[in-house]
Amino acid sequence: MVHHFFGSKEDLFLEALAVPFDPRVVLRPVIEGPSEEVGERLARVMVTIWEDEARREPLLALVRGAMTSEPVAAMLRDGFLRIVGTVLGSVIAGPDAILRLQLALSQVIGMEIFRHVVAVEPLASTTPEELIRRLAPVLQHHLRG
Repeated sequence: MVHHFFGSKEDLFLEALAVPFDPRVVLRPVIEGPSEEVGERLARVMVTIWEDEARREPLLALVRGAMTSEPVAAMLRDGFLRIVGTVLGSVIAGPDAILRLQLALSQVIGMEIFRHVVAVEPLASTTPEELIRRLAPVLQHHLRG
């Protein structure tokens, strides 16, 4: 039934969570290109997604839902993060790849919560290009060591 109605288990997770993008599509540019630039590509993709208000509001709802509902948190962990890990797995260096990915994603999500929920200045008014410039080396470190 899952395959009939949703195409795959991953598609079902994305539909159930109301994720406003398909990570298998939007993260593809992150894995294409030189490994020494993967942090910048991930920063650019993530900041671009969060700066799009149509995508930001559902993402914030998802984060809030995961913080208050264990079933939503479980779907986020077991569905969405697994999909992201599958897509980005080829660019993460080291035996602790899962931890590295989680550190990189927590960096982005934490930054976006401070920027768009708590509205901490000057972070809230920093330009997207400045965010990408400052976030890229941190993500590069987490993903590539």
